[in-house]
Amino acid sequence: MLAPSSARAETADSLELFLALEPEPARIVLSTGFEVEGLREIFGFESLSSLDVGSGEPSGTPGLDPVDLENLELKDRETNFLGTLGLYARTSEAAPLEASIDVDAGLGEVRRSLSAETFLAGRGGGLAELSLRDLLLFDREEDGTTSAQNILYLYWKPRLGESGWRLRTRGALDVSRTDESDLEVRVSQADSVGTDTTQTISLGFLDYQKLSVRLEVARWDLVSTSVGLELGRKWVEGDGGGSYEAASLFANQGWFLRHGSLDLDAEVERRRYLGPSSVLESYWEADLRARWMGQGEPYRLDGNLSAEATRYDPGPAEDEALGLLEDDRVLLETDLILRRRLIAEEVLLGEDALLTGMDLGLGAAAELLRHRDGEGDGFSLGARLETSARGGGSRMPWWFECTAEAGQRRYRSQGGAEALTEGASFSFSQTDHAYLELTAMGGGDLPWGLRWDGYLSWDQEWHDEEGDDARLWSFSFGLTKRWFLLGPH
Repeated sequence: MLAPSSARAETADSLELFLALEPEPARIVLSTGFEVEGLREIFGFESLSSLDVGSGEPSGTPGLDPVDLENLELKDRETNFLGTLGLYARTSEAAPLEASIDVDAGLGEVRRSLSAETFLAGRGGGLAELSLRDLLLFDREEDGTTSAQNILYLYWKPRLGESGWRLRTRGALDVSRTDESDLEVRVSQADSVGTDTTQTISLGFLDYQKLSVRLEVARWDLVSTSVGLELGRKWVEGDGGGSYEAASLFANQGWFLRHGSLDLDAEVERRRYLGPSSVLESYWEADLRARWMGQGEPYRLDGNLSAEATRYDPGPAEDEALGLLEDDRVLLETDLILRRRLIAEEVLLGEDALLTGMDLGLGAAAELLRHRDGEGDGFSLGARLETSARGGGSRMPWWFECTAEAGQRRYRSQGGAEALTEGASFSFSQTDHAYLELTAMGGGDLPWGLRWDGYLSWDQEWHDEEGDDARLWSFSFGLTKRWFLLGPH
């Protein structure tokens, strides 16, 4: 079972700043369709648990019987088909309040899901600076396991006089529930062994309430500035393990220049875990990010640089497993992409041309990870290719984006366990390897009120030791029929 993700909530939070800038007529749209989603994963970890069969003695993880685990792998594969039903409605520009609701439901043999997003904002008077957003996520698995999450946001954004500065405040209440407190993970060993290893992982941390308050003062101009503070508290049900208090300071500085824009973001967070049952260590974390977005015809240069440092409080030394996961570390990431605009002639081609825009980017990406004790230290360097295209105009608009990256990852200490939670590699084994990462997504309109959207992700690792090879790919494709009950098509 997968917990409801807060990714959509974070996206909604960001988009809230840009939505509802222009009044629109009332609209009601009903949609029906289907979605196919699939997952395939193979993780090998021979270097972590293989044994020296010749001597009959373990060469890796202690406590295992002296048997041949050469082909030990974790495999999973699933394909789900869901029927979908959606409803979107919003008020007209003449309504005293701006309100919208977006509901999507999926029904399949393996999984049932429901997501609902509502938005309410004032159009004038004392309510003009207030808005409310609520996001509900619900999933029910084939075995009856259910999980639910509801996030309620309240925004208040008053102007601070005539100075151009604005106060942005946000209160958030996040409630998550699941009817499963434990998850059993079974790993089948080689056929010659004929036994299974079953491990139980506690999911009690999925039952919680989290409350946060965010205050930010910002000003937008050719030079934009913002600074703010966020305070949060999380209460975990049951024994309280995983409950914490958090506070963060953040700031942004942006410049709109002749040949591009430069953004600098900085944040410092303090998280303190509470209760004697918590096995997690409190920590300090600092983030610094710089982003350059170039402008120019037909070429432009984009670049990103980020640095993240984490410092854990001193904790019990007897738990070696947690020690590997809670080691002070520094992570540096950077990429530099040269982009070429291949097609950008909407006027000459016509706004309804099949292809009205296309970009191609080529560059490099690097990542450096360092720990205080050296366990899990790694470095990666890869070449990245990005492309995007759009077309169809106002009649049948469509878009497509694809990113491919191939490179090498090298580790100072082979076979570290840090990869389970941190580091460049997504596999269980941290051994030197070549990698390929591919993501593609797109969507668009079709005749007769049809709309399509799709996503594909493929990650492959080829390790120096073949038994550590890993592969993870997932996809989704949906087709919906829209019924325009009210408002423009």
